[in-house]
Amino acid sequence: MPPLPPHDENNPRPKPPFWRNPWLLGLLFGLVTVTSIRPCMRRVPQAPPVGPSVGSFSLVDQEGRPFGHENLKGHVWIGGQFNTRPAHKSAVIEALLKLQAEAKKEKKNTRLLGFSNDPGFDTPERIKAFGQATGFDFSRVTLLTGSTTDLSRLANGPLKPVDEFDPPPPSFDKKPPPKAKTKAKSAAGRQKMMQRPMRHKPLVIIDHTGHLRGHYATDRWGIDEAFHRSLHVAKAK
Repeated sequence: MPPLPPHDENNPRPKPPFWRNPWLLGLLFGLVTVTSIRPCMRRVPQAPPVGPSVGSFSLVDQEGRPFGHENLKGHVWIGGQFNTRPAHKSAVIEALLKLQAEAKKEKKNTRLLGFSNDPGFDTPERIKAFGQATGFDFSRVTLLTGSTTDLSRLANGPLKPVDEFDPPPPSFDKKPPPKAKTKAKSAAGRQKMMQRPMRHKPLVIIDHTGHLRGHYATDRWGIDEAFHRSLHVAKAK
């Protein structure tokens, strides 16, 4: 093997091109790896079980067109009850607006459904004006009014909001409660950890056959869960 040439300070060795820098190559490899495995690491909720049917009903939409159980077929809906009289937007209306924006952002054909709580006041003209002022896109949002009997049955049956306890966090059984100085404090700490928040869930998913697929809250966790579960219901049909 021939000896290396002597080091010449006046004629230094040329630097390697920047793309051969090992730090740069490592950074690019890490970015590509993390980006490619990210979809596999995301927890996506599974399709909820099939619940009871919403039953037959005969209502009208914001255009005055008839809308009944048959119109539910072929689409997956996220819906809830709404009011037009209060000056402020209700939690359900805010949730439907967020779901509408999320569906547009993700380019999903998610359908949204609103059932009037005040059919005696809410004529098709009123709910249409309300929807336009609220910012609803009627190509994906349908507001319903009409029969007091049918809306009352839906409001007190399939669409009735539920209050449920959240399940305990996944790490509850893995991490023991923190140690307390006294037995009384330890018991109080365990009791506090056992308490789970009660959540109000006025949103529902209705599948393409008119069956319920669970109730959901109007906070950001409930909205995200309802949106992604509705996508799984749509894929499973």
